[in-house]
Amino acid sequence: MSFGLGLTPRWNVKDLIGIYKKAEELGFENAWVSDYVHLREVFSTLASIALFTERIKLGTFVTNPFTRNPLIVASAISTLDEISDGRAILGLAVGDETILRMTGCSWIKPLKAMREAVKIIRSALSGEAVVYEGEIFKARGIQFVYKPKRKIPIYIGCRNPKMCELAGEISDGVLFDLTHPIEVKEALQRAKLGVEKSGRSIEQFFKAACPIISVGPEEKAKKAAAWVVALIVSNAKEEVLLRHDIKLEDVDRVKEALGQGRLDEAENYVTDEMMETFSIVGPVEKCISSIEELFKIGLDHLALAIVHRDLNEAKEQVEVIGKRIIPSFTEEK
Repeated sequence: MSFGLGLTPRWNVKDLIGIYKKAEELGFENAWVSDYVHLREVFSTLASIALFTERIKLGTFVTNPFTRNPLIVASAISTLDEISDGRAILGLAVGDETILRMTGCSWIKPLKAMREAVKIIRSALSGEAVVYEGEIFKARGIQFVYKPKRKIPIYIGCRNPKMCELAGEISDGVLFDLTHPIEVKEALQRAKLGVEKSGRSIEQFFKAACPIISVGPEEKAKKAAAWVVALIVSNAKEEVLLRHDIKLEDVDRVKEALGQGRLDEAENYVTDEMMETFSIVGPVEKCISSIEELFKIGLDHLALAIVHRDLNEAKEQVEVIGKRIIPSFTEEK
């Protein structure tokens, strides 16, 4: 079992380099950086981190083929792999529909788009000329002038059952965008179906989840994570909400506030049931217990997503996770 640190690049790149350098020192194995058009650019940020670190693996958390053509993705990840001496990981997903449409991108047939994108990226990274006539993406004979030195792993970010199954079939691993053990277990079962379809063993497949985490006194920890839980709740499926006894009228209040641009108000409507379903929050011991439940399901890796908006608070989270949580799982008892 291993741990990674996931951040949205909201701060100066130099500050991000400092955080990930500390994460490497503290035993985090992967540095995950989110890809949003309104934040720092993901590949240049990861390349900068690569120059100031030695061992930590560097992954997109996650990029998508709609804002970046699959050939551009292949070029970017292979360049990052070269800069980092073989530490690059490609986290790929179909993106957030709302954000994509705000950028003018079409979000169409996500399953087909993912299958086509992975095919094109893999072909480009093999060094061959890519000729592909897909429904969503096309490549007409373009070939890199260099051949990447290794097979760069492709992990698909997913939570939808069909996408989880596709990830098992065509990728090297999954990044489940889920936190609660019940949901992660169900998603893993769907991924296993895809792995079996591909003729591989589940042991050959990288299995990770990306839980939101906020460590500290209960109320303070909840307050720090409430804003992102509100956003998740607003897009959650009704069947998931009902499975965790989340009242739909409470969800409607969150949605109404968000729809009017009142994020601070939406945070106040987040209930304990929402927090327990979509985040890991609270004192160290409680967080350790929640993490243990996730590893028992059969995961290999947790990409812990720190969502604190204050830079110093984010740094404190890295310290407490690195010094008090990771050792609970990596040191011999």
